[in-house]
Formats: sequence, structure tokens, C-alpha cells
Amino acid sequence: MFCIFIAASAMGQTLTTTVQKAFSVNGTTKDQHSFKEGDAVTVFAYKKKGSRYYFMVETKDYANHFNMTYIPFATDEKALKKLPNALSNEMEEALKQKQQDIVKRKKIQRKQNALNGSIRAVVSNLYAFYSEDDAIGKVNSGDTIYVVGFSKKPSDSYYHFALYSDKAAGIFKTIRLSAFKNDIDLDYLPSIGDADVKTFIDQKKKELKQIQDEKAAQFRKDVLKGNIKGKLYLADLKTEDYKKSPFAYGDTVSIVGHTEKYYTHYYALFSTKGAGVFQTTSSIEMTFKDAGKIQFAKLPPVNDPEVQQVLNKQQIIADSLKAVQDSLLIEDFKKTANDLIEIYKKKSPVIVTVDSWSSDSAGGIEVELSVTNCSTQTIKYISFQGYFNNAVGDRCYNEIGGGSVWKARGVGPIGPRPTTTDDFSEKFDECRASYDFDNLTFYSRTADTFHLSSVTIQYTNGKTVTLSGSNLQNHVVYK
Repeated sequence: MFCIFIAASAMGQTLTTTVQKAFSVNGTTKDQHSFKEGDAVTVFAYKKKGSRYYFMVETKDYANHFNMTYIPFATDEKALKKLPNALSNEMEEALKQKQQDIVKRKKIQRKQNALNGSIRAVVSNLYAFYSEDDAIGKVNSGDTIYVVGFSKKPSDSYYHFALYSDKAAGIFKTIRLSAFKNDIDLDYLPSIGDADVKTFIDQKKKELKQIQDEKAAQFRKDVLKGNIKGKLYLADLKTEDYKKSPFAYGDTVSIVGHTEKYYTHYYALFSTKGAGVFQTTSSIEMTFKDAGKIQFAKLPPVNDPEVQQVLNKQQIIADSLKAVQDSLLIEDFKKTANDLIEIYKKKSPVIVTVDSWSSDSAGGIEVELSVTNCSTQTIKYISFQGYFNNAVGDRCYNEIGGGSVWKARGVGPIGPRPTTTDDFSEKFDECRASYDFDNLTFYSRTADTFHLSSVTIQYTNGKTVTLSGSNLQNHVVYK
């Protein structure tokens, strides 16, 4: 059964039918097209000349003429003869107009698709994008971007794209089309100068700017509330008049401002110990142990009025706390001192505290230990041995060097413990030491628990004491 529909148009009758037998039209890349059985087509011109049938057809996205030795459509020649002459100049002009109309429709559709975010690409590792004019943000390797416009001038070596992502929006340029990991069809993308493209990109920039402003405002709030914290890697911070800061190595402080000037870093810091602006010529990485996690570039400058208000307020709080602590210390000093002296006597010769241990991505293990000398002799060296167990309780072996024993050595001097309340204040700090063994010698990516197996103490008088087994465990605290 034939499936046809004959309709009249301004240029004559047309015939809507379906493909009865699949075929392909060959020619230039532009002219190539394949028809599948059942495809709907409109034949708008026909002519038989000799043994060949000449057709002009169109579909939603294709229009062209071709000739064949048979009729591939679900119709007959009687119906086709009612159509205009496919070999006439008039129909050639009509075909050109249809092709132009299809190109226009494709451009409109492609433009709409682009503005709807359907032209997506991933940025290659090889080539960079550079922003133009007032573009917002950066386009980095691996980013997913959406392209809404494209232009390339013959005299210009750059390809220009109107694009956006969750981090950037605007006009960006690149030297090569291989800046994308995936292929994108640029044929029907609108120009970067298209009015709709400009309006769309301007709106994306506004949205991105609003998001960035909101994030910046929230970040500033977090900063001024003291939520941005860092752990001090060194203790050589000084005030602007070169007085020593109240902070010590390992202290966690709130960072509310940062300024770099003439190779000197200035930090606005506070904790319960104090507040103020402190300076150092050491790098950020040498000042804060977790520097990579802190967005120093986004911090307000140290002379920001709100930063100064926070520091003034926090210094008042710190002074108040210190006053309270001082009064409590004076009141309870003798009791506290006597209690600790008794504890030190019972725990002689030493208390070892395993503060923490951690491993890096390669499995290298860093161990932090604290030592309290509970003897009345000065410690010259203190050596540690230990081991790691995995999650099922089996020993871990060093992946670099072999063996299952972790070793480290701490250098003193570690002073003797206080023996009376009179020398307590002086000797309280002198009899304690902290060690961060970060010169990695033990590597294990399965380590789950750490255990000390022996501690050897060498005193300045030459005497050596080794603790191990259950005797050691009475002197070890695992945090």
C-alpha cells in the first residue's frame, strides 16, 4: 500500500511519502545523506529522462536533488508526474532556497542548543585558555565547560570562545582547537558577537559574580569569627616591635588576616594566649604545618579595620582568661605542684606520651612523642623502638628497607624533674620535651595501630636505663 500525501504549495504540488527501499546519496561531504526504510520525505520536483528518475526531496534537516534508475519511494510514477519539473531552472532556485532555509533553521537550533548548555567539552591538558576583556574566573585543565559562541578571524592566530562553567564565564581564547579532549562541532555555533550570546554570557557572569561575592562574604564572616585555624610549625613569630609572640610550636591559632610585604609575612592571629599582628621572614609553608589547606590569598589584610577590632576584642578576652588562670594558679599552686611531684616520683624514670602518628600518600609514617623526665638526673639522649600492626592485628613490615621495627632517637638535654615546690616553676618546663619524627624511615600503607616496645634513656652522667615489656607500658600514654 502506498503512503502518500499530495499538497499544493506556492511553487507547485509536493508529495509526502516514505522511503520504500534504503539508499544513499553520494557526492561531496555536504551532499552525502542516507535514507532508511520508512523515513518520511517530501518530494517537491520530479522528472524522468531516458532510463533515469530525477528527484528533488527535502526532510526536516536535508534538501537536495539526485537521480536513480528506480523509484525508491512508496508511490508511483503517476503521482510523481503531478510534481514540478526537477530539471527546470525554477526548481533549482527553489532547491537553493530550501537549502538556505535548512541552514538557517540549523543555525537557530544550534544556537538554542548552545544556549541550553548542550555543547559541552572537557579542557585538554595540553593547551591553555586565556581570558579576554572582563571575563570572570579561569579555565583550567580538566574543567568541564559549555560553549555558546565561536569566532576565528583569518588574520588572528587565536580561536575565540564564548563559554561558561561553574568557575568561569566570558570570552576566552586558545591557540589550538585541540584544547578540548572531545570533539565539538563548531559549524553552526553563533558568533561571539551575536547579541543573544552576549546577553547570555553577561547573565552568566552576573550569576557567577554573585556566587563569588556570596562565597567571599561567607569566607570573611568565617575568618572574623576565628573559624580559619592553623597549626604553628615554628615559634619564631615576633610582634611589629620584635617582641616574642605568646604562641608556641604546635599551637593552634585563628588566622584573621595576612599581608606579605618586602619578603616579610604579617599575620593577624589570636588564641586564648593572646592576639595581635605577628611577623616572620619564613615562608607560609614553614610557618603553618597545614598551610596548603588555608586560603591565605583570600584573607583580609592585617590592617583591615574589622580585623583590628577582632584582635582588640580577643586580646581583652585573653587578658581576662590569663588573669583568672593566674589567680587559680596562685591559689592552687602548692597543691598542684605537690601532686605532680608525687606523680613524677611514682612514674620515674620517665613518662612517654604518644601524641599522634600519621602517614602520607606513599605510606611514610611520622610520629609525634612527648617525654617527661621523672628522674632527678638530666637525660642526654632517649631512644625509641616500636612497631605497627595492621587492622587484623598482624605486624606491618617496612616497605622500604624491610624489617618490622620502627626506631627513632631524641636529643636532650631534658632536665631533671622538680623535687620541691620552690623549684617547681623553673623545672616544670625544663623536664619536658616534644619530638616530631618526620624524617621518614618507616613506610607502610596498612599500618593501623602503633606500639612502643622499648625506650632507652642515656643520662649525662653516663648511666643507661632501658624500659620494655610490661614495665614500659606503665610509663607510656597513648593519645
